[in-house]
Amino acid sequence: MRKIAQVFCWLVVSVILTFRGTAGLPLPSLTFYGMFLDEFGWPYSTDDYVEVYANGVRIFSHNLTSSVGKDYNFLARVPYDSGGRFEDYSPDVISPGDSVTVDLVDNGTGSTVISTNFICNLPPGTVVNINAMSGVDSLGDGLPDDLRRWIWAVLGGGGPFDASQIRATDDSDGDGVSNLNEFLAGTDPANAEDVLKVVIDKAPGSPLAQLSFFSVPGKPYKVERGQFTSSGVVWSTATFSSNPASNETLQEAVGTGHSLSLFVPASDDTSFFRVVVNARKRGATILP
Repeated sequence: MRKIAQVFCWLVVSVILTFRGTAGLPLPSLTFYGMFLDEFGWPYSTDDYVEVYANGVRIFSHNLTSSVGKDYNFLARVPYDSGGRFEDYSPDVISPGDSVTVDLVDNGTGSTVISTNFICNLPPGTVVNINAMSGVDSLGDGLPDDLRRWIWAVLGGGGPFDASQIRATDDSDGDGVSNLNEFLAGTDPANAEDVLKVVIDKAPGSPLAQLSFFSVPGKPYKVERGQFTSSGVVWSTATFSSNPASNETLQEAVGTGHSLSLFVPASDDTSFFRVVVNARKRGATILP
């Protein structure tokens, strides 16, 4: 009898432990990632952090990641209670129909710098790309007012600041590039020396053109090939490689904060190219 009782107790404990192990299985997840930019078009500092809320309850908080060589500076994978399980094993989840908010928070002040929200009705495993910039754009032309104020202060606008006097289409520093294009490229529209400049040379010992330029962290770049036609120059996307020994299969390179060199096939000396910033679409995009 004593041995039977011992065996029975052991079985009961085993059942309890097994049940707790099953309850720890992970839920499906949703992934949010993207790029939060400041008023100069640069990725925010890694000192700042991202918070995700579901119906006003914070369920995720993490510092921004470095954007060097990547097209994102935040990545959040959040458990998703899609209704496929009999019990919610974690309080930190998103459920279908929740109001989801993704905030960028300043580490120094604790204030919310960027906030985006939506009602979540997504399949489990969905990836959402979110790109946003800080600041108010009072003219609606794509240029943040904080950047207008910077241009006005540096270039000596004189008198009270007036946002309408500094527009996205203006070339305030006279370097041949509009204020908006400088913002998108991450260069300073109040400094004529700070502009996307490309040096094109023949790659030694190969039929490739070498395009070199200073890159801004997180900025996506592409190369375009120009061709003369009867109606003018027609530009098309060119494939390239990151070194002359590799196949030219790339269509985008992401900035590192250092000089980049891209290698493009050049069949003759009449080929000409340009490097452009492949601007990300603002807002939230559901990826397949």
